[in-house]
Formats: sequence, C-alpha cells, structure tokens
Amino acid sequence: MRNLPQLLCLALLCTSSVGLAFTKLGNAHYVASRDPITDDNTSTIGLPERYDTAYATVLSIGCLDARPSVSLSVKAQIVADDGTLPKVVYRAGSGPARSVQVTAGLPGDRRPAANTVTLGPADSQQLLSGGIRSTRVAVETLARNVRTTYVFPTRGLAQAWKSTGHCD
Repeated sequence: MRNLPQLLCLALLCTSSVGLAFTKLGNAHYVASRDPITDDNTSTIGLPERYDTAYATVLSIGCLDARPSVSLSVKAQIVADDGTLPKVVYRAGSGPARSVQVTAGLPGDRRPAANTVTLGPADSQQLLSGGIRSTRVAVETLARNVRTTYVFPTRGLAQAWKSTGHCD
C-alpha cells in the first residue's frame, strides 16, 4: 500500500523517521502528500486518544483511492490470535451509536497488526463526517471479552481534512 509508511508513522506521531513532517491543528495531526508517480492523494490525519499521553492509541484517516479510510490503532491486541475481529461501535458527538464492520490491520497489509483495525469505505466516510460536525468521536471495542472505550477529540479535524484536499 502506497501510504502504509505514513499510516504507521502517524500511529507513532513521528516526524523524521520516514521524512514526513506532520502539522498539528488542535488535536488533529496531518500530513498532506501526493504520490510522486501517480499523483494520488496519500495524505493522512491522526487523532490521538484523549487520555493516551504516549500517543499509542490513534484514530487515523488516510486517503486511499480518493476516499477516506479510517483505522484504529490501540496499545493492546484487539484481533485474536485465531483472527477473530473485535466488535466496534462508534459515536460522533451526540449522534447515534453505529456498529461497524472492520478488517484486521491497515488496507493492503500482508501480515496485519493485531492492534489495528480498519473500517470499510462507507463507515469511514460516516465517521469522518460525524467527527467534523462534533467535538469528539468515541469508539468502543469488544475484543477478547474486554470492552474498552476510546475518546478522540476532533478539534482541528475539519481544517486538517480541508488541508489534505478531501482525499481528492
């Protein structure tokens, strides 16, 4: 996957290991980028979890095929050793809770990380739209019989989304 290094870098919120410089807008960290050969938008936005000062839990919005692709990377293993995926529900602001289907790892991963899941295209677009209109996105996972809620403040998300060219 062309933007895999950016998504992995974003999960760590680094700035120099792969030559990317992230800009911070409120709680949103983003890098606007394009593939030098295809000119595809490979921009990425990251929202660190409110209570995670180590930046190990991040809601990432990467551009994939001119659409947003939302991934959740957390500290703990959420994909079981046998491949069982967690149940994931999100709520943007005071909107309704939405149950979503996820896949293990990031799009294009040959060996998906057990601590990362990705939403489908329609769910990614809905979460992004809801996040832009609200002050936070809460994501709840039920993985390996453990229920965990993560809260991602969205201050700066609308401006970061605009700065990345809306994945166009």
